[in-house]
Amino acid sequence: MYKMCWSKILNIVIYLCSILVPIEAFATVSFGQTRIIGGHRCDKSNTKFMIALTGYTGNHICGGSLLNSYWVLSAAHCEGDHIQFYAIDAHTRDDWVKAGGLLKYFAPVSKVIQIICHSNYNRNSVYNDIALMKLNKPLYESNYIQFVKLPSVEHPGDVPEFCPRAVIMGWGTTNRNSFKIPMWLQCAKVSTITFAECKRVIPITENAMCTSVNDKQDTCNGDSGGPLMCGNIQYGITSWGVECATIYPAVYTRVDKYLDFIRYSMKNTQTNKSNSKFFIILSLFVCKQFDYNNTI
Repeated sequence: MYKMCWSKILNIVIYLCSILVPIEAFATVSFGQTRIIGGHRCDKSNTKFMIALTGYTGNHICGGSLLNSYWVLSAAHCEGDHIQFYAIDAHTRDDWVKAGGLLKYFAPVSKVIQIICHSNYNRNSVYNDIALMKLNKPLYESNYIQFVKLPSVEHPGDVPEFCPRAVIMGWGTTNRNSFKIPMWLQCAKVSTITFAECKRVIPITENAMCTSVNDKQDTCNGDSGGPLMCGNIQYGITSWGVECATIYPAVYTRVDKYLDFIRYSMKNTQTNKSNSKFFIILSLFVCKQFDYNNTI
């Protein structure tokens, strides 16, 4: 009886903390450079849309998915301070590896010339954590490159109703106590949980989705921006979590809630490549302004 009583009290305390305490107050919020914990090497036939965002020195920053030849879908918090140096490495060869591989330099590379953050993105709350990145040269579909599939419409139900199990992937570190990047793209199967179940312990909106902590598999440092796949359709973008593979759920941006944003941004974007430097500076300024405006 006392055990049940204390359990209920603990749940109430956790819930109150989740709605009253900002995300930054959690012990260690894992986002921004965010690893596949408990995963395995991916089957290359199902990951040809996966790309890596890297810095000018080749350092891994985030993951993303290729929407078409010119557009990448990722997380807004990945834009960072080194946006002008971002490049896209395509997973293009059977024996190509993300980190340390001899053939990594033979993979097609394209620079990011423009980033479109969601207008209501807030780095403090990590709400609306979604961004589109435009490339300066196309990455065409081939035997090694494919475009990711997105939902055609917003699903009216809760995520576990249509996607009880999902696959996450990334090149992030595979151990919460290490920052070593794996050589091979890592995948893991996870269970999704209901919005209400996640909301009890994590401050999220209905535009986000969560995965269970019971799988002991999770995304972490270096996996931000990467896809969460329900079958062959991307329904999530790796966003944030409290540390990695802990008692808290992992949070993903729910892609089907942002289909209008994605379509509008891709359709109404400047295509003049001669102004790429201008748009890089403008994109960085706009993303930072959203952060500033949402903190005052």
